[in-house]
Amino acid sequence: MRKNIRPFDADPYHSFERRSVYGNYAGELDIKIKRGDRLYVCEEHYRYGHWETAEAARTKQGRQKWHFVEDSPEIHFEAPEVFRKGRHHHDPATPAWHKRLGRFMFRKHSRLTLVITDVRVMRMQDITDADAIAEGATYRLECRGDALEDIGWSMDWGPVDSGKVLDIDHCLSTAGGAFLNYFHTLNKFPKKYGDDPSMWPNPWVAAYTFRVIKSNIDRVSS
Repeated sequence: MRKNIRPFDADPYHSFERRSVYGNYAGELDIKIKRGDRLYVCEEHYRYGHWETAEAARTKQGRQKWHFVEDSPEIHFEAPEVFRKGRHHHDPATPAWHKRLGRFMFRKHSRLTLVITDVRVMRMQDITDADAIAEGATYRLECRGDALEDIGWSMDWGPVDSGKVLDIDHCLSTAGGAFLNYFHTLNKFPKKYGDDPSMWPNPWVAAYTFRVIKSNIDRVSS
């Protein structure tokens, strides 16, 4: 797991130095998530409820905002036989099962807890093939990306013998290359800096190592 950060002058494997606008040393800048911290995984899920207008709230385009109202405390992680993928424009008030994105999952519903065991600060392009494999890179016998001359590794999360899941993903010659392509494409670097990876930014990132506990975060002992 890697998170983009913005350091000042410091050794890449330690806390960063905080500098004033005049360049004077002003102490250390700590990483927000540290070793020993616990995080919970927000998963796609299904909840039963309906939609209501958010009173005076409006979008930037001036449209009415809506919010989901829970009608039952029950939650499913497998799709019910019948569900709605979002707000029904012609029938928002009728209670029904709805597919909800991970960012809308409550802490009380968590079932996977990550315990941070190590934090490293490094340049994105310093990622090793072993780290990329740990991030999810897989070797594929048939490349379904556009870079047909570099058949091999991909960050596509589908089964290795299945069709392509991500249109933005490519198969590349190394696991590390596949992860860099995936990271940069998610951050829209090709659109800003062109298609040549050597011209893309090489940001500092915090690389987190963790162990997984299959339990609600508030039920995990300190």
